[in-house]
Amino acid sequence: VPLAWRWRQDERRLGPVIATFIVVVGGLLIATATLNLAFRDAFDLFYLHVFILSAMFFVRPWLALLFFGGAFLVYAVGANWVMPESTPTLMRALYTNVGIMTGLAMIIAIQNYRIKFRELEALEITRRDNEALQQANRAITRYSETDSLTAVLNRRALDRDLAQLQQQRVPYVLALLDLDHFKSFNDHYGHQAGDRVLKVIAKAIGRRLREVDFFGRYGGEEFVILLPETRDEE
Repeated sequence: VPLAWRWRQDERRLGPVIATFIVVVGGLLIATATLNLAFRDAFDLFYLHVFILSAMFFVRPWLALLFFGGAFLVYAVGANWVMPESTPTLMRALYTNVGIMTGLAMIIAIQNYRIKFRELEALEITRRDNEALQQANRAITRYSETDSLTAVLNRRALDRDLAQLQQQRVPYVLALLDLDHFKSFNDHYGHQAGDRVLKVIAKAIGRRLREVDFFGRYGGEEFVILLPETRDEE
């Protein structure tokens, strides 16, 4: 149990720990049921142990085949050991009953695993779909809040960030940058040249800011810088 708790996030280590637990504890239970034959010819302990293991544990098919096949062998050998004077008819009946019960328990265990595996697989698919949806939503949000020309925040995002700072009562400095004579530059050199100027200016300003600062294009040739946790004297 301590090992399972310690490695609960590591599937490569947790699987062998659980498998070892099932085989060891199950083997002890089967051995106990076998020794029970020395006192009375009853199968109730054996049946109870086998079906508890088949219904309660998440046993993989190969482990179920190994365990329940081993349980049958342990019980059969133990029966010969603790009941050496039994008649062949009684021993055949014993083996038949034990074989039927271990076979049914193994089928239940494998079916139980398949049902749970399908459920876990469906949950994993749902989780991946949710992650993909969240990533798509984040991408859409970033796209809707980014200026397509300069790749900085747009007016909508700036208004939201400013409202959050005001709501949280965080001291801040707001700087509004306006490019002088930009219209004349656009008219003389063309809009493509003006767009290149805006990109260069946005990149140059963005490199000088802190990670906590907000910088975006407010409209046209106007840019806004938001400096949280900053006062005028700073």
